Parts: sequence; C-alpha cells; structure tokens
Amino acid sequence: MRALVRVAALLVFASTLGATCGGATPETASLRAVHDRYAEEFVQAYVPASGVDCMAPPPASVAAADAFPRTEAAIRELRSSGGAEDVTLAHVTVLEAMIHLQAGRLNLAREDAAAVADAAPKLRTATGADARDALLARAYPALLAGWTEIDGLQRVGGCAFPAESPDGLEQAADAIRAELGAATARGGLASSEEDAGALYVATSAAIFYVWADKIRDDGCMRRDPEASRACREAHGTTLLERGRTLIGDHLPAACREDPGTAPAPDAAPCPAGLARYTDWYRFLGDEIERGA
Repeated sequence: MRALVRVAALLVFASTLGATCGGATPETASLRAVHDRYAEEFVQAYVPASGVDCMAPPPASVAAADAFPRTEAAIRELRSSGGAEDVTLAHVTVLEAMIHLQAGRLNLAREDAAAVADAAPKLRTATGADARDALLARAYPALLAGWTEIDGLQRVGGCAFPAESPDGLEQAADAIRAELGAATARGGLASSEEDAGALYVATSAAIFYVWADKIRDDGCMRRDPEASRACREAHGTTLLERGRTLIGDHLPAACREDPGTAPAPDAAPCPAGLARYTDWYRFLGDEIERGA
C-alpha cells in the first residue's frame, strides 16, 4: 500500500496572492488594500505543514470567527462606503467567497456560489490580479465541490475510506485542469513569482487527484491478492502524475529542481513564498516513484 496520503484540510498555499488593481483612484486603492490584507493574513494564518496523516482527525481550522479579520474589515469598509462600481464589488465578492472556502466555512462558501457565478462576467480579465480573480471565479464550483468531498471524507476519520467511487474528486480536478488550460491560452495570468493564483488552483486540483488516487488504491486493497495487484496496476500512478504535471506547469523552474541539485550561478532561487507548492510537487514525485 502506498505511503499514507498527506493532505491538508485547509488550503495553506496562497502566500503570494498580492495584487495590483489598476489606477490609483480611491476605489481601486480600496480594492488593492483588500487584496494586500488578504495576502498578509493568509501568510500569518496558514503556514502549518503542507499535509496531515490521513490516520489523524482533520486539524481544527483557524477559528472561523478569527480568520482574515483585517481583510474582512476592509471588505466591510469598502461595501459600506457606497457607490462602488459593479466591477469592484464583483472582485470583492469572489475574494470573500474564497476566504470562506479557504477558512473552512463551507456552509457560507456554498451560499456564495450563486453570487460568484453572477460576479464572474463582470470581472476585469485583462492581466495579473484581474485575470487571477476571473480564474478563481471560473474554478470556484470545482474548488467547492472538491474541498466539500474531502471535508466529508476527513470527518469519517482514518484511512479505511468508504467503498465509493472517487469520480467526484476526479471530475473536480479535471474541471480545474481544463479551466487552467483555457486561462493559459487566453493569456494575461501573472507569473507565479508575482501572483500564485494559478499555482494555488493547480495545487488544489493536484490534492483532489491525490485523494482520488488514495480511494482507488484503498478499493483495490479490498480485493483478493491477485485481483488487488491487477487493480493497482490498472490505475497505476496516472492521477498523481496528472497532479504533479499541473503544479509543475505553473511552478518556476528553480522550484522544480531536485533539492540536492546545485543551482546555476546566475539562477534565480525558488521564491520562499512558494514553499508549500514546492512541497506538494516533491511529495507527488516521491509518491509516483514509490508506485512505479
């Protein structure tokens, strides 16, 4: 049986989601303040290890009432000021929904889904943070579906997952993979050194693939030895490879290097803010090697 799957109950990745929001009007300055506070508080609140042993109960989230207090205060201030353009409110709506999702407030995140769908067509989508927010809005249904399934599995506890299909997790990951491909083709996404939005979404999909792979592997182990071996050979490490490739497509080259490889003298180092993504990329590589 493969090494125990280490997965986080919460996303712990968005440490570099800082944004630029156009010209320096009071309204765009307020929106930038929301994004800046969000990035700062995510770093402060979500820097535990990149995964947990599936034998352990899901770790308690940052208390829902205490997650992102300065960001949510900035959102309330922007909303209460009145007169904000629809496009500004659309960006705030998406960010607020992502806070609910990332802080584990899944009931609120589910209630946000319709508002995010309504906001998506209003978003600026040209470059950088605007394109990032549009990507988050388009990927939101799949992010919500995948993290909801994982939350349900973790509440069961232990590694003996129910004998059920992981198709929902695979479908959520595949939908994110398709959306990332479309967003990349459209252009405008900032590099991961500037904004980790695409990398965050890619890593979420990879985690869904990891869970789906673990459920399939667990199902194979329920069979007799010969059938179990055939089952495991049939599904192999395809899902893990898909997830690792997806992260790698958005991870800087320096972060994809083997830790023991000496960097070139003039090579830029892997940004410290991308450490959690790099951890998942390497973890998937190790799991693929074990399953080969």
